[in-house]
Amino acid sequence: AWEEHAAAHWIDWRELQLLATVKNPGFNAAEIANNVRGAVAQVGTDEGKLFSNLGLAKTAIERRAVDRFYLETFKVSIRDDVESDTSFSEEDRAIALLEGRQADAAAAALDEAIGYVSDDEQAVYDQLRGKSREEREVIAAAYKARTGKDLKGVLEDSMSGAERDQATLLLEGREDEAVAAELQAAFEVWDGTDE
Repeated sequence: AWEEHAAAHWIDWRELQLLATVKNPGFNAAEIANNVRGAVAQVGTDEGKLFSNLGLAKTAIERRAVDRFYLETFKVSIRDDVESDTSFSEEDRAIALLEGRQADAAAAALDEAIGYVSDDEQAVYDQLRGKSREEREVIAAAYKARTGKDLKGVLEDSMSGAERDQATLLLEGREDEAVAAELQAAFEVWDGTDE
């Protein structure tokens, strides 16, 4: 309860930083905020840098520490800066990360990765790899809420061959078998049998 109170009411980012490092000694609000600013302040957003850094602030206290540092340092809220530099699925993903809604962020990333013309297979794998059964179920539910579509069905319809196998195996939590499918996909590219 006191952590929720601190996250909601404390305004000094240094105190929030100190509190966050009790549970996460490597946490650094200033570094995360500076990296996010660097990702959005340039010409064209560095999406990789933006999302990887937004994803580092996992607790409410960590997110508040980053937000307060950002506001004090750059005189604009991190949310305003991110919203002005992103749009559509990227904006949805960024805002979800800022609010600690990891599954919604993953669903937005999957929605963007599974395209109408082509798919970003690696982005799909990245959102599914290393997740617990519960996390995968919540991601699939968030994807359905976002798109109205079943994630497994979309993966099966939009992908093919070893890439489809790898994605569906990751969704099912069968990581070892997904590695074998990844090797098969690499062989198909090398062998020239990849469509």
